[in-house]
This record gives sequence, structure tokens and C-alpha cells, in this order.
Amino acid sequence: MNRLLAHSLCAVLAASISLRAEEPPPPMPEPIPPAGGEVDEKKIGELIEKLGSSDWDERAAAAKELEAIGKPAADALKKAMDSADDPEVKVSAKRLLQKMGALQAAEMTDESFDEMLELLRSQDGVAWYSSSPKPYFYLYQLNEKPEWSEALKGKALAPRLAKALGDESGNLKRNVCYLLAEMVAPEVAPQIAKLLKDEEMMTRAIAAYSLGKLGNPEVVDQVIVALSDGEKQVQRAAAMALETLPSASAIEPLLGAMASEDPHLRFQAYYSLRSLTGQKFRFNAFMGPDSRKDSLKVIEEWWGKNKAGFKPQMPPKREEVGKNPGAERVIEVTPK
Repeated sequence: MNRLLAHSLCAVLAASISLRAEEPPPPMPEPIPPAGGEVDEKKIGELIEKLGSSDWDERAAAAKELEAIGKPAADALKKAMDSADDPEVKVSAKRLLQKMGALQAAEMTDESFDEMLELLRSQDGVAWYSSSPKPYFYLYQLNEKPEWSEALKGKALAPRLAKALGDESGNLKRNVCYLLAEMVAPEVAPQIAKLLKDEEMMTRAIAAYSLGKLGNPEVVDQVIVALSDGEKQVQRAAAMALETLPSASAIEPLLGAMASEDPHLRFQAYYSLRSLTGQKFRFNAFMGPDSRKDSLKVIEEWWGKNKAGFKPQMPPKREEVGKNPGAERVIEVTPK
């Protein structure tokens, strides 16, 4: 009886496998058109319509294809954002345009802009955790007005905002400096670099940090000078910023910083040096002086043999959201 049941089960299983083998495979997804290439407007319209689908997978697939198409789909997406009947389509179209960088920041009236500057002047939103060279920013009032929060998401406001860097208010300079770095507007880096000579230490520190976020190689010499600033917070921010400003002229100043009495400066300088050279040097910034001296000697010997014709490694590729690779690898370590 058991043997008969076993044979019956085997027959059913075999039939099931046979039926599955005869089923046609699922249809392959249509290829994503290359960004910037010729794209069928009808196809774009169909994809935009799918942004309002009740099927999440279908919405996600349509958004992915539209993002891959890129700028050629921008006009249709703008039209959908402004006039689509489905609110889901409107929101998705706006998000895609922001990702593409095709959505200009909302225009602010002079009155609204001046009001925002007064807020930025009234209080300092920039602060640091302990010895970290990476600041944090807290000024929730910027989100109270949609025209402010929307304008600060794009780059269009950057040139207008950068003019405030020459203001006498330290609060305003620091807040604007941080916001410009978040906008990833590298063209304003030379204006920010002037703040590396500011009288206030915290202003110099946020300037150094912001220049690292912007990654504009035009200002690397000024950041190298900031590595010798009289304040530790500025030195640490400058050491981290040099990771995204590839220059052979930064190597020896970073080696000098690795011999500093400040363990946190040594730590930042070491990681920037590794990034620029592409070498996995062994160096513990928090070990005793003898251990550090021996490790540093090995690195200096390597540099002596390789500095002729040396070309630094390019920093890791970043998305246009202003992420600083250096900032992401900050580690708080307490020396034993």
C-alpha cells in the first residue's frame, strides 16, 4: 500500500514538472533606452501613465526607465507634474525631475529671500560632535515655508546665496556655507575658500568642510594651507577635505599632519593619504609614539621612491547629492 502511494506521488510530481517545463518563460522586460538617445515620445507617455499604476512593481519599473532615459523625458515629465489628473503621477514626475537635475528651484521674491537671510543670520545652525570634522546642521525653520525648502534643494539659488558669504554675521556665513555644500555647487568654492582666513575659528572650519563636499580642485592650495591652521577643528576638517581634492602637493602636508600631537588629526590625515595614494598603509593614529614613528617611516620611504611623476587617485564617484566619502568614514575613537 505504501509502495503504491509512493508511485502515485512520483507520477503526480513528474506531471507537475512536465507541465512547468512546457510553460512559456515570463516575458523579458523591454530594454531601457540609453540616456540622451532618441526616444519615442509615445513610449515616454506610456511610462508616465504607468507612474500612477495600482501595481507598485509597475510604477517602480516605469520610474526606473524614465530615469534612464534622462533629459529627453524632462519636458513630458514637467507637463505631467503640472497638469496630470493623478496626484501620484504628479509627485513621481517631480521626484524624477529633481533626480535628473531638470527641475529649477522655485523662484523666491526678494522679500522672501531677505526674510530667509534674516533667519540664517539670527541663529547658528552649524555645530560639531566632539572631535569629529563632520558638522551637523539644525535649523528646522527653513522647512516652515515651502518656497525656502524647495529652493534649497536645487542649485539655481546658489549664486544668489553665495553673495551672503561676504556678510559680517558669522551665523549667516556658516549657515550659508553649509547649505551651499549641500547643494553641491562647486562653482562657489572660490568664494567659500575666502572664509578660510575668517577671524572666527568655526567659520574657517565649516569652510574647510564645505570645500571637501564641493570637491573643486581649484581651491586645493587654500585647503592645504588650512591644514596648518592654529585651531584643531580647522585642521581636522581640512585633512578630511583633501581626500576629495586630489593633488600631489597634498601628500607631504598630510604626512606632516600624521606626525601631529592630535590623534584625530592624525586619523583624518591618514585616511586622506590612503585615498589619494591608493596604498593600504598600516598606521594606527591612536597607538603610542614609537609605533606611529615606525609606520610613518615606512610611508615616507614609499613616498620618497614614488613622488617623481606621482598622480593621485581620483576620489570615489559621488551622486549629485553632495555626499563626501571622507565624511562617511569618520570614526570616533577614544585613545586608550
